[in-house]
Amino acid sequence: MQPLRRIELEGTPAAMGRKYGEALQLEIETLYQRRLQNALEQAKGLGNALASEEQLLEVAAACCEATAAFDPDGFSELEGIAPGQRSLGGTSDGHEWSHRLA
Repeated sequence: MQPLRRIELEGTPAAMGRKYGEALQLEIETLYQRRLQNALEQAKGLGNALASEEQLLEVAAACCEATAAFDPDGFSELEGIAPGQRSLGGTSDGHEWSHRLA
């Protein structure tokens, strides 16, 4: 197990999210892939063997409005992470979830 990294962040929630995404690009991509596989396995276990990443992103998108209303600053920070983390922001491997969830 790796020790936790401490990252000092300042600025708006969106700016801090972007800096966090930039600092932890590999870790975020690894977590994304693990969570994706877990969600797909859960969907399969619940009878949806054909669940896809696209469908999971659609479910996530449906939660955005409620999440933003519950914690506007936290949601803004999350929106900043994806562009900072290139692959989830759509600049390197096509996930582009931040654009679809905005």
